[in-house]
Amino acid sequence: MAAICLLLNMVATISISATLEDWSESTNVWLDCEVSESMITRDWPRYDFFGSTSGSAVCDMESVSEFIGSRVCVSDCFWRPAVTTEGMICLTSSETTLDDVQELLGTYEANTNNWNSLFWESLTYCDCPCNDMVSVKRPSVGATALSFVSQALVTTIVGMNLAAKYWKTTWEAHGKKSREHSTGYQRQPSKSKQLLFLYRSSGKI
Repeated sequence: MAAICLLLNMVATISISATLEDWSESTNVWLDCEVSESMITRDWPRYDFFGSTSGSAVCDMESVSEFIGSRVCVSDCFWRPAVTTEGMICLTSSETTLDDVQELLGTYEANTNNWNSLFWESLTYCDCPCNDMVSVKRPSVGATALSFVSQALVTTIVGMNLAAKYWKTTWEAHGKKSREHSTGYQRQPSKSKQLLFLYRSSGKI
């Protein structure tokens, strides 16, 4: 039973250690996002969606916190690495779609005059709240509870085993002394036999 509890505790501890590392890293990213970074200075590779190629929306249009230029976002704010990895983008024209703009941009070499003209005609850079960009990975309550329960069970079982061994050793030692005392007492001759032996030795009997 103790071995099983130790195994569970080891698994829970490893799981919690990995989660705590992710929690620490994601918390640091969130703090930097809120405090020390701006829309144009973000360290994008640190964000979870950086490696995504699906181009999904990071936040909806109503949640957009900042954008570049005078033309407001008329769409959600997207991370679209096929278009650019310098920031998130949104549409500034409701007459087209992001997929259409992406397809047209693909006909030009990036950052050329034609490319830039088309980009700024239909798109702009945008920013989202940090809570939408960063998912703080907190430790699981279940895994934490399992670790504490396993430790408590191990401590209880080990304590009970040690107590049982102590009382067993004490009881065996007490029983051995009792048997030795009882055996020694029975081997001692009675007083009358001692007197009879003395009389016979003196020749009076």
